[in-house]
Amino acid sequence: NLNVALLKAAFPASRYVVIVRHPAAQLTSVRRWLEQGRLGELRGALQTLPADIASNADLAPYRAWVKDGNPEDMLVGWWFLNYQVLLTDLRRLGVPFLFMRHEDLAAKPVAHAEALLSFLGLPESNSVARYVAQSSENEQKSQSPVDTFRKSADHSRATIRGADRSFVEKLQRAARELPCDDELRDYFKD
Repeated sequence: NLNVALLKAAFPASRYVVIVRHPAAQLTSVRRWLEQGRLGELRGALQTLPADIASNADLAPYRAWVKDGNPEDMLVGWWFLNYQVLLTDLRRLGVPFLFMRHEDLAAKPVAHAEALLSFLGLPESNSVARYVAQSSENEQKSQSPVDTFRKSADHSRATIRGADRSFVEKLQRAARELPCDDELRDYFKD
């Protein structure tokens, strides 16, 4: 997310799709993976985040969220910083992008897949629509942690509802305190 200028230089005609999952659901999942010893690259990035932010005056608003090294605060600061920098850079560089909420995609997968194909200038495809419908609306039992065959809308709602309330409150507070585009702040309107 922090390499938009590099990607634009390498692929000047590219279009970008930004699919953002509700932060309470995403960070609950990330926290669980970190506790299992996974996501080593992210773990390393979180460890250097306070120093990285301290050395950049533009990132001063995020300092309060990472200064104590509290893991939840670090994740909250990282989530907002990550997506805010991405959206700011995409706009500043005039890169064509489509912002899509994961929850909206999960609720109406075929319609959003069609919008995605249209944005990318690709033709609609019956085989894509069938795959999207099958993988998003049918429950298949699998032991794979990356299995996409599930009722996506139900899964999405359950992960948001299952998020720790104090964590959600931190995210709401961060949305008020940190630089935050409307697309990100909209997660906390209700």
